[in-house]
Amino acid sequence: MIGNEDHHLLELEIDTIFGLASTSPGEQPRLAKSDVAAVFGWSPNARVLALSATAAELVDVVDLDIAEDFSPQSEPAVVTRVKNRLLDRADPEVPLTVAGGPSYVFPSSVEDPPHVSLPIVVSDDAGLSQARRFVRPDNWEVGEWSQLISGEIGPWAMAMDDLEPVSICHTPAATPNSAEAGVWTRPDHRGAGLAAAVTVGWWKLERPHREVIFYSTDRDNLASRSVAVKLGLLHLGWLWTIK
Repeated sequence: MIGNEDHHLLELEIDTIFGLASTSPGEQPRLAKSDVAAVFGWSPNARVLALSATAAELVDVVDLDIAEDFSPQSEPAVVTRVKNRLLDRADPEVPLTVAGGPSYVFPSSVEDPPHVSLPIVVSDDAGLSQARRFVRPDNWEVGEWSQLISGEIGPWAMAMDDLEPVSICHTPAATPNSAEAGVWTRPDHRGAGLAAAVTVGWWKLERPHREVIFYSTDRDNLASRSVAVKLGLLHLGWLWTIK
């Protein structure tokens, strides 16, 4: 990937997950909502900084050097500077949190992971019919679960223990051209390869409809990062957020 392509992919992933407002060519990217103050996409070949409208009023982007060396795991200096300026100028009673982690792009083909012991159900016609009988996991709200199993919010793949979904991959965020993978596995079923299996099952349903499919995770989520490695996903860079 050349630098311009990396820049496009970082900006597209930020738009996919967080939403970007419409701007004129050459303008600084702006987040469409204010629930996140800033997102910094960082790869060896490209940098993208997007601020919310509120943060943009408090941070002078002109003198922010975002061309620093790429150093995974460490908080980028530009993120620290944005955070400090927000702390200096914003409401001191409002706490700020910083999080970061690697982001990946699915390649054009992904090999099936090793066979797993539980059946994988996907959101084809048969799966959507079966899903009406599935037991809703506790971490899903009733309304969200209804939207998921009906296919309303995109395709899904689930590893099933009888009628209980114990690992799920779905589409938590998307644009017409891109999608982000969302993966969850119940704690008592982790380490069995289920996350990789459902991710591939989901990807097979999404890939005919999207030009780019992303996978991102937190830097401390080693299990999720291992899924990306196991599937041979292409390491794009890192995303840092300030909330």
